[in-house]
Amino acid sequence: MKIVNFVFSTVMALALLWGTAFGGSIKGTVHDETGSVIPNAKVTLILATGSSLTQPTNGRGEFNFEPLKAGSYQVVVGVTGFRTDITQVVGLANDQTRNLDLRLQISAIPEEVIVTAARTETPLTQVGASATVLTARDIEDRQAQTVLEVLRAVPGLSVVQSGRRGGITSIFARGGDSKYNLVLVDGIQVNDFGGFFDFGHLPTDNIAGIEVLRGAQSALYGANAIGAVVNVITKRGAGEPHFTVSGEGGSYATRRFTLGGNGLNRGFDWGFNLSRLDTDGVVRNDDYRNQNLSLNLGYRFAEDRRLQIKFNALNNEGGAPGPFGPAPWQNPAPDLIERFKNNDFIYGASYDHGFSARLKQRFVGSVVNRRGFFASSYGPSFDNNFRGVFKTESDYALSRHNLLSFGMEYERERERNTFITDRNNRPFDLFRNNFGYFVENKFEWDGRLFVNTGLRLENIRTRLLPGFTTIPRTSVVSVNPKMSAAYYLRPLASAGNITSTKLHGSFGTGIRAPSGGFEIAFSNPINSPLRPERTRSFDIGLEQGLIGERVLVGATYFYNRYKDLIIVFGNEASRRALRSDNIANARAQGVELSLSLRPTHSLTLGGAYTFLDSTILALTGTDRAQPPYLVGDPLLRRARHSGSYFATWRNRRLTLQTDAALRGMTRDAHPIWGLPPFGAFFVNGGYIKAGAGFSYELANGLQLYGRIDNMANQKYEEVFGFRSLRINFVAGLRAQFGGESGIRLFSK
Repeated sequence: MKIVNFVFSTVMALALLWGTAFGGSIKGTVHDETGSVIPNAKVTLILATGSSLTQPTNGRGEFNFEPLKAGSYQVVVGVTGFRTDITQVVGLANDQTRNLDLRLQISAIPEEVIVTAARTETPLTQVGASATVLTARDIEDRQAQTVLEVLRAVPGLSVVQSGRRGGITSIFARGGDSKYNLVLVDGIQVNDFGGFFDFGHLPTDNIAGIEVLRGAQSALYGANAIGAVVNVITKRGAGEPHFTVSGEGGSYATRRFTLGGNGLNRGFDWGFNLSRLDTDGVVRNDDYRNQNLSLNLGYRFAEDRRLQIKFNALNNEGGAPGPFGPAPWQNPAPDLIERFKNNDFIYGASYDHGFSARLKQRFVGSVVNRRGFFASSYGPSFDNNFRGVFKTESDYALSRHNLLSFGMEYERERERNTFITDRNNRPFDLFRNNFGYFVENKFEWDGRLFVNTGLRLENIRTRLLPGFTTIPRTSVVSVNPKMSAAYYLRPLASAGNITSTKLHGSFGTGIRAPSGGFEIAFSNPINSPLRPERTRSFDIGLEQGLIGERVLVGATYFYNRYKDLIIVFGNEASRRALRSDNIANARAQGVELSLSLRPTHSLTLGGAYTFLDSTILALTGTDRAQPPYLVGDPLLRRARHSGSYFATWRNRRLTLQTDAALRGMTRDAHPIWGLPPFGAFFVNGGYIKAGAGFSYELANGLQLYGRIDNMANQKYEEVFGFRSLRINFVAGLRAQFGGESGIRLFSK
């Protein structure tokens, strides 16, 4: 309470030092290089405190931000396939109007305002960390039904799905474990207790963008941000009220329906989306259903005073036929008993209050309730997760070049599942309290140097385990620093065939406390209590613009060192043999390469390649690894070679797109019996998963679309023993009502 009282008193005192004059405005028009206006361009106004205002241009390419306080602003225009345009507007006086004429040129260098790489909004071109932004247009072009399909295109990420739709899906970022990814929905953490998240169920409906930040980020987000951060951002209301409805069908009796809408009126923005996906699958007990509801409400009292309320409900259920087929697992028929069901509810609210042009206070609260049920031949099991978070943050602009952020965060976690039991085999609630205290500084100089430094002190407290009176409460204190920097040897928009040259690099540390399910449940908390997993990571890279920035080439080297890795040994067929322990150390290093081309206004091309060298290291003080591993073994399911490519062509009403994900061979375990001595190691072959899609505007607001996946009809398994879908397709119709580009419900 002392800290809260101090922060509140400080904010109220500083609020008296600055006035709150309003009346200024920033307006303008966005054109392309031929002088034609660009409608629906994303224009973002970044305040000195790091807050932002966003609006699309209207049908005449116009935007207008008003009323505004006197101060300094950045105007960022982001349009896919056009050159970055960042205009520093300095010294906007009270009641002053600034008119801007912004002309964009074709470019492969994207510009988006990213909210994940720092505590405040930052243009992507100014970020020193390894970050990727996938826009709503990227998602629409790929006709993706789930987030996992879009993430296959991100360098450094290996997406692994066990089977078909609804199968458990893990993401390994730069060789890290699947539990090392912090997953956010609108900034709200949705991981299970201990970090795991199943990407197999997250739909793409109503998504404005996906931001991926690679490397340890515990200085920003605390525990669980040890390998990467994936932030899924839903759409806010903007422009005239409009509604979208779609329906599609395809192979394996797949059908999907969506209904959504959003709008903005007099400071109040709203948005909602409903969706349902059903499929029968390939074999018996392979059916899957996914239903989702999202609601986003906001009200802007002034340019720097905003209230936002968000709600998401996700429900999915289906069969789990498991591994089946010929040797080596001797399981010719699918499992007809195993079923799963998950219900997730996400509640969030935030309030931003600007006390002046230099000081802003932010309050954030969220509650996530996740309930899972699984039926198998061993009996039913359940897993319930709860997380409540409160955070307060102050952002203070020390100068035009320096922004300081500091604050605190409290997190309450609870897990209850079948395997967390007392000495009488009765389930109990496992509680964990996390306290985080953080500070961050963003520094910019001359539009060419951008440095971000931060520090977070994390205190992770786990309560006494019922029935184990000899085990004390645990309290882990961890200090995690981070630093990232970007420097332009040649600034953006430089003339010639060799244009902008950007050097970037980052360093950070991370921590992940054990999960409650298989890790704590099958540990020996008296003789060998589990320790948190830790990591150190750094990367350094170069981005080079060529031929008037129509070509962008990127190369990044990364290194991750993992300590006290937790592995569950044994096999699910004999759960009494399961045990968990820290198997000591591992490392992963490699290179990420990327290429983006924009040769013409209509054509966009791109690709990525990742080389990964992962190695299990020796136990501390010995020359051996924890059995059954040997020193030098690669980590499971981490491909040494992986990559992707895409190509998109647009011409008025017609859009054609093709993409592919490529993965080399990996080391995997027996799908039923697990690791030695019960199971065995296997080599899982590589694959190329290629697809193609199209969309065609039949009329204003009416679109026909379709997609084919696994065009080569390749037989492959992302997880050894779990067959992926062969060639399959979907086709559908989408209609938009209202808005500037939709079907008019009423004549004007």
